[in-house]
Amino acid sequence: LSFAPPSGGAARVAFVAGNVDELRARLAKVECALSSGPARSTSEFFYSDDVPLEPASVAFLFPGQGSQQVEMLSELLLSYPELCDLYESADAELKNELARPLSSLIFPPPTFDPEERKAQKTRINDTRVAQPALALSDVLVARLLERFGVEPAMVAGHSFGEYVALWKAGVYPFEQLLRMAAARGRAIARAEEGGRGGMAAVIADESRTRALLDELELPLAIANLNAPEQTVVAGPVEVIERAVKAIEERGVSCRRLPVSAAFHTKELASAREELEPVFEAGTWNEPERPVFSNTSAGRYPSEPAEIRELLLRHVSEALRFTDEVRAMHDAGARVFVEVGPKSALTGLVSRILEGREHVAMATNRAPALAWRDFCGALAELAALGLPLELAEAFEGRGLERIDIEELARRERAQSELKVTDWLVDPSLSRPAHA
Repeated sequence: LSFAPPSGGAARVAFVAGNVDELRARLAKVECALSSGPARSTSEFFYSDDVPLEPASVAFLFPGQGSQQVEMLSELLLSYPELCDLYESADAELKNELARPLSSLIFPPPTFDPEERKAQKTRINDTRVAQPALALSDVLVARLLERFGVEPAMVAGHSFGEYVALWKAGVYPFEQLLRMAAARGRAIARAEEGGRGGMAAVIADESRTRALLDELELPLAIANLNAPEQTVVAGPVEVIERAVKAIEERGVSCRRLPVSAAFHTKELASAREELEPVFEAGTWNEPERPVFSNTSAGRYPSEPAEIRELLLRHVSEALRFTDEVRAMHDAGARVFVEVGPKSALTGLVSRILEGREHVAMATNRAPALAWRDFCGALAELAALGLPLELAEAFEGRGLERIDIEELARRERAQSELKVTDWLVDPSLSRPAHA
């Protein structure tokens, strides 16, 4: 809805309704909020009276490993079955890579057996499955956003998500993304064998963490800088165990992460070596839009050979996500859309850019509400003033377009009916005030 608020100018309100009754309820709450004082967004609707959003300020962020789950985004796929082609292509591309079709690992047969449910989760969390599964799921959401006219001015990803960001920028085709995801999963799984490496999250900034490592003489590497007050360290398991205890004794929160390798450190040099021939065999193009790097925290170069080299470094060098998000903000990004399952990056962006003008939103927060969450993200973008192609939502669904003014006239007419009046049409009769 677009309208002129009492203060002048223009304003927009958007919300998600599952049926006409919910639509009426939402409209009533909007009317109440607008008539009772300065309006603002609530849990029921999104409101904005700012200048409409410029498409050049939209950034996509693709989540990495850890966001995967069984049945992820199934509701979106059921709503758009034509996108099953993506899953069929992935199954064909990876038929010699995985013991089962990838689609059957993401969407296994329903079961009431607790042990089988546990086994399904174990299979999707296997690095060799998780990375191609996330590539496929992230691409599904990106394709849906395209259909509604939402395109990013710039892109980035967290850890493995950077591979999907480069796909979105046109650096390589979808099939190559899948092959690289499978190769990276294999290489990292081999590095995990034996469980000799580990990681721990320190609730402190980089300088404080480095000071603690020096003071305690702990030979660990900085692996991830996810947020201003969180630094992830990595190294041999025995040193990680010692570090968690010693850092906690210094009054700084520190917890071991459930991984069995020192990711994003030189301990993954073997993974880089395995990836090199896969990268060399691929097709690499100049990016169609800016892509930001976890490794450099800046923009990827435009030369394909330099892109390939920087992505090779990615697996065995520190992930500088905090600086990367700030660099994107400096480049003009104001709306950060997390494109894929869960909402881990949305929370990180909010912490990184606290006090700066920005909006961080997820396209999928709750597994059981994938369609409503996706529509919620579209509603928030609409309230911000981004032009959307909403006809896509109603195409081929046999739905009637409802004119809001006509709905209001009907409501007024019905309110004038007596308690004893009935409404009758060829298919239904009911009391007017039922």
